[in-house]
Amino acid sequence: MDFPELTPYQFASNNPVFNIDIDGLEGMGSPMVGVWSPSTRKYMIQGDVNNDMVVDESEREAWNKAMSVWLIGGGAVLTGGRTAPLLRPLFWSAVANQETAGTIGFSIFTGLTGYEGPGIPGPGDETGRAINKISKPIFSSFKPIVQKRKELSKAWGVAADYIEYSKQVFTQDLDEEMELIQYRIIGNEGTIGNYFALPGTTPEQIGLKTSDVAETLTVKIAKSTKALTSTHKKDIPHYKDGKTPLEGGGLQIFSAELKKNVEIINRE
Repeated sequence: MDFPELTPYQFASNNPVFNIDIDGLEGMGSPMVGVWSPSTRKYMIQGDVNNDMVVDESEREAWNKAMSVWLIGGGAVLTGGRTAPLLRPLFWSAVANQETAGTIGFSIFTGLTGYEGPGIPGPGDETGRAINKISKPIFSSFKPIVQKRKELSKAWGVAADYIEYSKQVFTQDLDEEMELIQYRIIGNEGTIGNYFALPGTTPEQIGLKTSDVAETLTVKIAKSTKALTSTHKKDIPHYKDGKTPLEGGGLQIFSAELKKNVEIINRE
C-alpha cells in the first residue's frame, strides 16, 4: 500500500493525467505531453521525434542522450559553474555514450532533488536507479545537517545568505584574554559591531572590500562570552554593489553581547 507504483498493473506510473505510458512498465512526464500541435493536428508526446504517436527504441535513446546533456549542463549552471571541470568529462560522455551519461546524470539528479518519479527513458535508467540507492542516502544524510545549520544561523539573526553551510556552524564560549579583530566600515568609525574575526583574517575573506574599511580594531575579551562561528561563502558578490566577487572562506564570529565584554587594545 505504501508503494502503489510497484505493481505490474499500474499504468503511466499511476498518474495518467500528467504522464504517458511508455511501454506498459513506466510513465514519462513532460510539460509537452497533451499539448495540441496545429501543424500535425495531434497531441504532442515528448520524445516522439517523427510524430507517429509512438516512442520507439531509437527515439528513446535520443531522448536519453538529450536528457543526459541537459542534466549535466544544468548541474554546472545551478552550481555557478564551479563543478564544470568535473562535469565536462560527463558532458562529452553524454555525446559519446548516452547510457553511461544517463546513468550518472540521473543518479546525481535524483540524489540532489529526492526525485522518485519516472526515470530517463533508455538503458541508463535501471542502472541509474540502482546507483541512486547508494547515492541518495548520502545526500539525504547531508540535508538535515545543512538544515540544522541554517536554523541555528536564523536563531542568532546573522546574515544567513553569506554563510557556507557545507562548513560547520557552531556556538562556542570565547575565553577571556582572547584577541579578535573587527573591521569598521566607512561611516561606522568609533563604534563596535557584532561581527568579529580571528587575527590575520583579511576583509575580502569575510565579505568586505579593503576600500570599505575605515579602521581596524583589535580587541581583547574581558569576560567569557558565547558566540556563533561560521565560514563566509567563497566567491560571493559584494553585499553592497552585488557585482564585485570577493574571496570569502574566512571564519566570522557573531555575537551581539561580545561588544559589551571586550576592550579595545589597538586601532589602525
